[in-house]
Amino acid sequence: MYRCVNCGAEIERFSPKCPACGYINEEGAEKQYMDELEDVRKKLDRVDEEAEEGYYKNYIKAVRVILITIAVMTVVSIGIYILARYERDRIYGSDDNVLEEMAWQREHFAYFDSLYEAGEYDKLAEEFYAEDTEGHDLYEWEHYDFISLYYEYISIKNMFREVDGYGYTRFRTQSIVYDCLRFYVEYNREDSSDVLSGEEHDALISAADYVMEMIHDRLGFSDEELDVILKDALNEYGNLSYDKCGEISERYIDQFR
Repeated sequence: MYRCVNCGAEIERFSPKCPACGYINEEGAEKQYMDELEDVRKKLDRVDEEAEEGYYKNYIKAVRVILITIAVMTVVSIGIYILARYERDRIYGSDDNVLEEMAWQREHFAYFDSLYEAGEYDKLAEEFYAEDTEGHDLYEWEHYDFISLYYEYISIKNMFREVDGYGYTRFRTQSIVYDCLRFYVEYNREDSSDVLSGEEHDALISAADYVMEMIHDRLGFSDEELDVILKDALNEYGNLSYDKCGEISERYIDQFR
C-alpha cells in the first residue's frame, strides 16, 4: 500500500500524481515518462528505412517533431524531478532532520503502542493529535488508520454535543454529515482488511454502533436513503466529496434532530 507523501491518501504505486491532492508521485511520473519514451522508440522502429524520397522527407520531419517532443519531455521530467526533490526536502528536511524524525518516531510510536495495547483509545487520540505531533510523519505508525477513525468518532460525539447546545449551523451540519458518512464508509469498506486488522475492526464496533445510531436517529437517514446518499456523495475514487456532503446536509436538514 502506497501513500501520498503530501496528504497521506492511498495511491497506486505508479500513479503519476495523487488523485486526492494532485501532488507529484516521483516514481509514477518517472514510469510515465519512460513509457512515453518506449512508445516513441516503437514508432521509430516501424519507420521503413528504404522509403521513397518523399516519404523520407516526411520521416525527417516526423523525427524532428519527435526529437523536439523528447527534448520538451526531458525538460519537463527534469522539472518534475527537481520539484519532487524540493517538496521532499521541504517536508522531510535534511538528512539530519530525517534522523531526528526517526528518533522521534521510535520514542513516540512506542508510547502510542503502549496506549493502544492498554486500550486507552481516548488518551491515545488526544496524545496522537496533540500540538507537539504536528509536522511529524504520523502515517508511518502501524495503527494510524485505526486511530484516525477513532478520532473521527470522538469528533462526531463532540459535534453532536455542540448541536445540542447551539443548534445546527451550516458549517456544523456539513461537518457532521461528512464525518458520519466518512466513518461509515471507511469502517465498512470491503477492502477494510487492508486498512484495519481484525482486532482493530472489533475495537471500533461500539464506535461504529454509535455512529449508525446518530445516522439513523439524529440525521434521520434510513438504510435505503443512506445507500442513495452515498452513491451521490462518493467520487470516482471511492472518497467522499465534502462539497457534496454540504449539498446533502442542506437537502435533508429539516429532518435532522
